[in-house]
Amino acid sequence: MTNFESGDTRRLVRLTTRVRPRIIPALMTCVVVGLLVATSSAQLPYPGQAAPVDSSQQIADRIIKCKKPVLIDFWAPWCGPCRMLSPMLKELEKKYAGKIVVERVNVDINRNLASYFRVSGIPAVFLVKDRTVVKSMVGLQPREAYEKAINEAIALKVPPPPADTAAQGSPKAASADTSRKK
Repeated sequence: MTNFESGDTRRLVRLTTRVRPRIIPALMTCVVVGLLVATSSAQLPYPGQAAPVDSSQQIADRIIKCKKPVLIDFWAPWCGPCRMLSPMLKELEKKYAGKIVVERVNVDINRNLASYFRVSGIPAVFLVKDRTVVKSMVGLQPREAYEKAINEAIALKVPPPPADTAAQGSPKAASADTSRKK
């Protein structure tokens, strides 16, 4: 049997050319496992940096409390179209300053919020007004499409949810309604 601990790569190359069916799949498995380890550790911070914290709840609270329409941009740093969309959204944020709020959500860090909105592809842009999703767009769109959606969201009048839905369905509320009709 050949000793591979010696570090002689020429011997390993000669051996793999002769015994291809057994060695190559094993080498490919090592390479694939190495790639999986490398890609999974890409999310970890550099030494000395804090680990990214999932701030989905804080972002959701800001969206819920906001009285203006909220444009939510779901993106990732490795996504090319997301990086192309970013400057366009920054310009739109300046143009519509005071009329809309822009929230950028990194899907790699804020997975809970991305799963709540059922984001399956990025970039994904959602327009939310009064706790209601008014418009959603997946993929990179022309600037005009975003402007049109923003203008529609600003002009849209969303009826507020009923104050107390439980009281409307209760027997006491029904009897109070009948007593007023008499």
